[in-house]
Amino acid sequence: MKLQEIIEIRTSKNLQAQVEKLLKDLIEDIRGDSEDIGVKLFQRMNLNVDFSIQLIIDSRDINGKGSMLGQRVASIMKEHGIVNHSFWKEIDEK
Repeated sequence: MKLQEIIEIRTSKNLQAQVEKLLKDLIEDIRGDSEDIGVKLFQRMNLNVDFSIQLIIDSRDINGKGSMLGQRVASIMKEHGIVNHSFWKEIDEK
């Protein structure tokens, strides 16, 4: 089963560049450490202080808190703004 975790952060204008760099560095670390986790970084159009990290994890161990990686990323980002962390499971596994 695949799990999609979405970690959204809203930061302040004066932290936008710093948070963007931190997120890009986090994404590079995740890609370097694990080939079996898909990761994407998005920035909201017309509101460049909002970011979204999307993790795609193939896992049979799905709980209501998400993956350890997702929890760690959300925890790091809470220091820089408002964070929303949601979890989605794949329904159609074809």
